[in-house]
Amino acid sequence: MQDMFFHLLFLVATFLGASGILFVIWTRDTATRTSKLFILMLILIFGYLISHGIHFLLMYNKDVTILDISCHSFLLLILITMTFLSSGFSKKRTKGKIESLLILVPSIIILGFLWSGRLIQWSHSHLGTFDAHYEYGYPLF
Repeated sequence: MQDMFFHLLFLVATFLGASGILFVIWTRDTATRTSKLFILMLILIFGYLISHGIHFLLMYNKDVTILDISCHSFLLLILITMTFLSSGFSKKRTKGKIESLLILVPSIIILGFLWSGRLIQWSHSHLGTFDAHYEYGYPLF
């Protein structure tokens, strides 16, 4: 039951993070887009640190597959946010819709692969050792 709670919690957190990125990128207010992306990146980093904290402090003797998926998801969302932040911050111009879709669509597909179990088979943590088995498509990540 506790593992299902963590699964749903991190799935919802990932969905909210991805929705936040989509909302900020497609918003019409381009003047504050950079600061919104920066705040969103800080929130995603906070989520990443929380999932690592739960992994190493609370679940050091369990199946941690969900936390491994969560950490990968947060890392992917952080990289997407940094991509849009750096491109918008340096040139003070926004990306076109096609440029944005070329970044977002493959990222959403990879996020779907992560949560459907197509990239990470399982991860276990036991008494300070970590054992993870990834699918053959993992290098796609």
